[in-house]
Amino acid sequence: MGLYICEFEITPPEDATQMWGVWPFGLPGATEGASFDDAVAMAADWLLLTVEAAHEDGRVLPRQTLGQKPRHGGRVVAVAVEDDAQPDEVTLSEAAIIMALSEDRIQHYWKEGTLNGRVVEGKTYIDRQSLNVLMDMFEAEES
Repeated sequence: MGLYICEFEITPPEDATQMWGVWPFGLPGATEGASFDDAVAMAADWLLLTVEAAHEDGRVLPRQTLGQKPRHGGRVVAVAVEDDAQPDEVTLSEAAIIMALSEDRIQHYWKEGTLNGRVVEGKTYIDRQSLNVLMDMFEAEES
């Protein structure tokens, strides 16, 4: 299980016949809502479906950068969803994508003991909890 956070820009309709626009940062696609509250709810639905589809397809979504600025005159809202199907471990290459680091760098953190993991049939798996701890360390250094 894991938490996935993405920011969206929510733009108001230009007139009463239009919907509120919902644009994710860092991911392709969009959705819309009948009101601001509905737009936020639609963002959560969209994000959950995107995370679940990526998991089913064996894809790993990139780590999202928070603190975005509006591009279309809207408001930026952070939305978080729980991915119940998220595995407890990820491959070395998946960890690199999640962290936006090279595989060599992830392997370095694993070998020095910053990340927990194991090797199964020659393939390195990284414990997701230790990956989250490393992510938190990076975020603390940035602030």
